[in-house]
Amino acid sequence: MIEESQIAAEARRVECLAAYQIMDTPPEPAFDSLVQLTAQVFKVPVVLLSFLDTHRQWIKAAYGTQLTHLARAHSFCHHTIQGNEVFEVQDTSHPQAPGPAPACDQPYRFYAGAPLITSSGHRIGTLWLLDLVPRSLTPQERTMLQTLADQVMPRLELQVREQELEQKTRRTQAFSQKLDRYRAELDQIAYAVSHELKSPLRAIHNLAEWVAEELEDSASHEIKGKLGLMRHRVHRLENLFNGLLELSAVSKSQQAEAEQVDTRQLVQRIGAHLQKSHAFTLTVSGAMPTLFTQKKPLEAVFLHLLKNAVHHNTKPGLHLEVGCETPAGAPPQFYVRDNGKGIPAEYHQRIFDLFKTVHPATRQAHTGIGLTLVRKMVEERDARVWVASAENQGATFYFTWNA
Repeated sequence: MIEESQIAAEARRVECLAAYQIMDTPPEPAFDSLVQLTAQVFKVPVVLLSFLDTHRQWIKAAYGTQLTHLARAHSFCHHTIQGNEVFEVQDTSHPQAPGPAPACDQPYRFYAGAPLITSSGHRIGTLWLLDLVPRSLTPQERTMLQTLADQVMPRLELQVREQELEQKTRRTQAFSQKLDRYRAELDQIAYAVSHELKSPLRAIHNLAEWVAEELEDSASHEIKGKLGLMRHRVHRLENLFNGLLELSAVSKSQQAEAEQVDTRQLVQRIGAHLQKSHAFTLTVSGAMPTLFTQKKPLEAVFLHLLKNAVHHNTKPGLHLEVGCETPAGAPPQFYVRDNGKGIPAEYHQRIFDLFKTVHPATRQAHTGIGLTLVRKMVEERDARVWVASAENQGATFYFTWNA
């Protein structure tokens, strides 16, 4: 049972060594400098930095010798990696010295090695020194040798992290390229929607208009109602296509050049445009900031929030208020408030989902895309949008904006 446990432990150790991908790699100045410094500190002719796999001891850096590898069975380092402390052979010729002595180019009489211990506790290599005469290390020297050996693993750990980061970077780049291909495909789909699908819809709408005009005097009330329903459905479908096209273009709009945007003037201009077709009053309250940002996304957010308010609140006396409440040190926090019929609490999250509205689609021409566009444009800037409302108490939409 002990033998099986040792075999399993050795397998895990070798697996850990393999994860560092250090075996048979080119020389590195940092490790060459380490063995040279160790030789100077201990005043010995030979210092080596090596790693041990199942059968082989491979030398990463060496001072004072041309050795590149040894059989693990012919190395004192095999004994070093059995423990966590410096292993020392004061006289390799002594009858009680562990053997066999390393097959080196000269008859070295002294060995001392410190294990290289990973963060997971595996001993994968050694920093070791040789001398031509018997000697022994003082406690301070043993501590110094282990301290020098302890400089190896942080560098290897850093190399592993760098390799992992490089791999992640390559995967990220590949994923980004795949996303670019998907975006190109979506652009093609958007083009098809714009040119191949909207044209037949307009033809159907026009045909329904012509039929209605031809049958204006002779058609029954039921037929006129069905023709009207057809035009309504076609109009809604065309709005859906337009909304999807706008949704697909959100990311592109965020890449436009930034410019100075006077948010008060921006809101007033949007409000005046909407007032041409909708009856409501608009107040722009308090101080509204001038931001250096992309204009089109911010304009679209205000437009869809204001349109949402006027489309869903048709009662007389509709009043909208736009303002900015910015906490100290935080990005601008805008609000669009109305005195309409409000939104029940159970719909506060749902209304931001694609095609989701408070009322069934058959009761309105609105697509449910506007608030989805708002959320996407805001979240593209690592900001947030939310609503505060209760039924019959109006609604206030808030959003932050990271310029």
